[in-house]
Amino acid sequence: MDYIVKSIVAKVSNMCNLNCSYCYVFNRGNKNYRSIPNKLSEELIEKMLYRIKDHCIKHNLMSFTIILHGGEPLILGIKYFEFFLKKSKYILDRANIKVMYILQTNGTLMTEEWAKFLVKNNINVGFSFDGYESIHNENRIYKNSEKGSYRDVVKGMNVFKKYYPLHVLSVINTNSDPIRFYKTIKDLELNSVSLLMQDITYDNFYNVNTMETSEWMIKLFDIWFDDENKNKLTLLEPFSLIINIILGGANIGNDSYGLVENNCLLVLST
Repeated sequence: MDYIVKSIVAKVSNMCNLNCSYCYVFNRGNKNYRSIPNKLSEELIEKMLYRIKDHCIKHNLMSFTIILHGGEPLILGIKYFEFFLKKSKYILDRANIKVMYILQTNGTLMTEEWAKFLVKNNINVGFSFDGYESIHNENRIYKNSEKGSYRDVVKGMNVFKKYYPLHVLSVINTNSDPIRFYKTIKDLELNSVSLLMQDITYDNFYNVNTMETSEWMIKLFDIWFDDENKNKLTLLEPFSLIINIILGGANIGNDSYGLVENNCLLVLST
């Protein structure tokens, strides 16, 4: 069976206002950012969209997912995304290809203007948020500064949740207290949380305590599963996903769990 791409991660921005210690782009040995442009150019956007169109027509795909990633995408400004959407409508909408947009942000630049723009254009948003203040600020600090980003991220999420549900990606930090972590994500009225493991490479494999991570996740699972409060967080990945798989759910999964293909391609500025 041929592998058919059904989504792309477009690294539209090669710039970021944060300097997260675990960032695989800037702090884990990958130096490509030093030799590529700061953003995906208008020329490459157009070429990418035409390639998507041709690909969808060839494989009879009526829908496609574009994930807008960085760096920090919001650093590019609204006009950049107005151009992106205008080109996408001209190239893909006219070919009757339905596009789902997902934008991943660190949340520090979220404003009322941004929130209204994103919701109006049906762009789903994921925030990067690692838990309560001391834990979030342990890794997610501003560039050229020791200032943590927690309060600005929470401010941005509070702005956005007035218009649309909050979805969060959270990098696992085993220094955190699972009970306090769970209370934090509930207090912020998040709609779904996806837990991410820090990237492991050949160079740092033996520096990662996988047993410690397993124990932390087991504790968090017990807290979440035993929560009988009506405001219980419904979607806490990977737990929700794994339960569905065990109970016989078909054609579900992501890039780490499940039996489905990871039909995703990464596009970088060059």
